[in-house]
Amino acid sequence: MRSPTNGLRGWLAMKIMETNALSTREAIRRLKLSQQDVFVELGTGHGDSVRKIAEMDYAAIPKRIVCVEISNKFRTELRKTIAELPKELPIEIHGKDCIEMPYLDDCSTTKLFGMNLLYFLNPLPEYLKEINRVLVHRGEVVFGCKFGVIPENFM
Repeated sequence: MRSPTNGLRGWLAMKIMETNALSTREAIRRLKLSQQDVFVELGTGHGDSVRKIAEMDYAAIPKRIVCVEISNKFRTELRKTIAELPKELPIEIHGKDCIEMPYLDDCSTTKLFGMNLLYFLNPLPEYLKEINRVLVHRGEVVFGCKFGVIPENFM
């Protein structure tokens, strides 16, 4: 399921991602994006995150939105989602594995997000090394899983 294609596996992966929509949208809301942000999403899938961003006030739309999706099927769906957005966003789509992100400079990313993908990042230390390279000092990383929503006052 790491990079689903067409057929049964692709259909199943798409259905699983649809169940993540509420969690993805809640995570995006809690990131409190701003115009100064460079936002990177690993495993963007068919684009629930960009739909949520498009619904926000212009003050909350990042100056750069980088979508990293290795599945051809999901990149195709993501392009369809982007074409249907109510407003244009500064979106880039990259299809190579995020173990190397040469399109991002050192210390250039303010917020990085991924939903239900952490277990695909193997070997994890190599991926974290690259994430650390692109993240600004005190940048935010949010990895979500579909286990329900954590209350805002949790910490």
